[in-house]
Amino acid sequence: MSEEKPKFYDFVNVYDFECELPGSKQVVKFKPVSTGQIKKLLTYENETNYVIQEQALDDLISSSVLSEGFDIMELYIYDRLFLLIEIRKKTKGEIIEFQIKCPECDSQSLNRVDLNELELAKLDAELNTI
Repeated sequence: MSEEKPKFYDFVNVYDFECELPGSKQVVKFKPVSTGQIKKLLTYENETNYVIQEQALDDLISSSVLSEGFDIMELYIYDRLFLLIEIRKKTKGEIIEFQIKCPECDSQSLNRVDLNELELAKLDAELNTI
């Protein structure tokens, strides 16, 4: 008996993750963001209309979610943000580094945020029924 060699397509889209949304308790399966999705998102980099920015992020999240019947419009806004952070963590890692320039003195500071250390405030079960 000869061994069959693995095909290239056996390794495509093998990275998928799950998380439980804190508000709705829905378990969502998702994949990391692809290069094509990032390029599409970059076209909105200088957009000043917040509605268009929100739609672009909703499209990014929706295109990353693998769960059947997923509808981003049915999610709490906090669940959307939570899911966006989870997708970012699985795409680029848990650490974000960025520079901030002080508008008064022009000094710059390097900031580092560990996304795993963000506090998650859970709501009471009674409040989640709305």
